[in-house]
Amino acid sequence: MDLFQNPFHILGASTRDNRHRISELAEERSLLFDPNTCMDARSDLTNPRKRLSAEVAWLPGIAPKRAEELMSLLESSPEDLLRLEKLPSISKTNLIATALGRLSDLNTEILADWITVISLGFECIDPEDMRGIINEERIVSGFPEVSDLQSVEFEIQERRKFFCVVIKSALDKMSPKDLVKTITNAVELLTHDGEEQGPILIDDIVDSYEIEAQCLLQNRKGQSCKVKFPTIASGESPELQKGH
Repeated sequence: MDLFQNPFHILGASTRDNRHRISELAEERSLLFDPNTCMDARSDLTNPRKRLSAEVAWLPGIAPKRAEELMSLLESSPEDLLRLEKLPSISKTNLIATALGRLSDLNTEILADWITVISLGFECIDPEDMRGIINEERIVSGFPEVSDLQSVEFEIQERRKFFCVVIKSALDKMSPKDLVKTITNAVELLTHDGEEQGPILIDDIVDSYEIEAQCLLQNRKGQSCKVKFPTIASGESPELQKGH
């Protein structure tokens, strides 16, 4: 889910609101918006296990007032989010990914920059730190603390999948030539021209397109083909390999 689909946004709730306040907000919002959506959001935020998904996909570690300001900025000037500093990695990455999903007419260099920021942001997310931030907010809101680190790690991996979907959606709007160029630019930025190992998220993106390209091209009658994207560790240039 992106930030606008998050139960906290749907109800206008903060991570510091208790069960009673969440129920009040759900009742108020149901008078203006779809009641079922509001009740589902209330259920997600009052059930400790479901709540964890919403927390990790929201803006953990950010004060309610600041969260409102960031959501307003997301709607009015999403490009400005790239310049924000001193935000928890998960929160900034959630903001950038949501913004990217709403941008259009991105050229290869600009999109490569967005991919770079998301990839590096995800790389900085630490499960133990995340659990600490969430538990601090749960103490204030009266919800039981998260003791199982694996559940936090699972939700972080769910964000990894979401970030990949957002990036691929933006890339898929480009021509094949620009798509390959954008990925190549991102790989070069993230690996310092092949001198360093790239973040896992860009590795996911490259792998997914290699698989898709191989399946597409190999299904053509009489061809055995694959598109080779830049190797993460070497910065190798993309090429089209064919065999008949």
